[in-house]
Amino acid sequence: MFFRLCKKIAFLGIILVITGCVSTGPYIDRDEFNRLEEDLRIKALRTKIERTIYVNNIGYKLLRSLNLQGKKYPFLGALVADLNKYTAKIFGKIPEEGRVIVYGLIKGSPAEKSDLKIGDIILTINSREVSPSNFYSLVRGLSLNKPCRIFVERDADYREIIIYPQALPYYINFLVVESPDINASAFRGGVAVTYGLLNFIRSDDELAIVLGHELAHLIKGHILKSEGTGILFSALALAFSKNVDMPQSEDLGRLLGRIFQAKFSRDFEREADFIGTLIAYQGGFDISKGIDIWERIAIEIPASLSSDFLASHPASGERLLRIKKIVEKIRNKEINPQDYLR
Repeated sequence: MFFRLCKKIAFLGIILVITGCVSTGPYIDRDEFNRLEEDLRIKALRTKIERTIYVNNIGYKLLRSLNLQGKKYPFLGALVADLNKYTAKIFGKIPEEGRVIVYGLIKGSPAEKSDLKIGDIILTINSREVSPSNFYSLVRGLSLNKPCRIFVERDADYREIIIYPQALPYYINFLVVESPDINASAFRGGVAVTYGLLNFIRSDDELAIVLGHELAHLIKGHILKSEGTGILFSALALAFSKNVDMPQSEDLGRLLGRIFQAKFSRDFEREADFIGTLIAYQGGFDISKGIDIWERIAIEIPASLSSDFLASHPASGERLLRIKKIVEKIRNKEINPQDYLR
């Protein structure tokens, strides 16, 4: 027993000596760390807001250029989020979760042309109370031939703002996802792009090519009904309340994981490349940048050159050649985009 006790004491002594020899540098106060963490969360949220506004501006420009036949959907162009402690700090408000604050206005949209301002807290739409979870449904239920009356709180003042909704062929919510993967995906009612993709692209034109591709999946009906319908309502309910929330909702993360895992056939991907390029061209973007994207993917991700890299996608070399031919045919007026975008 005595020898066992001596061994334990010796072992503890060794641990104390080793620990005492470790040099970790300056001491970090817990409160100081917490303050820094909150500051970084605010900066991260500002970045996500900026990126979300950017993606929505490009996406809206594409949608506005389309003159598709069929049902039209009301569009305002106001980007909103829950008034939580993070959004409240950014816009100098008192946090009150469950209330809706405007964090962005899409350029050229009805909301941007109205008296609505960034930082406004939306209280009602046509006398109906607004929350982060019902904003989408209220906007979608607007009448295209009647003014929309929005009651807002601004700097301790209240005012009514009149907005006339614009008719668009689709009601699309463009999401930005905090993922390093280079990815984009379409789901019924929306398009999602990752941080990795936004870091990979080098111009508005390249983003337009990507968004056009995803919009083509929607326009051509590639979204599987069994998957898309189940995702639709939960996606849009979460999107408006959590798209720029901080930290990101686990439910939204799981949902978007399902969206990114959705696969189309290679022929669907080829059609989306074709129609998506036409959409970008119709929107006034330089579609030759599509060539740059696939060349860069082939160079930086050599595995993508193999047809086995993604079983549901054509090889990057094939996509590069196809887009190159599409660009040439459009320039030579052998293809009229209007013949395919009706």
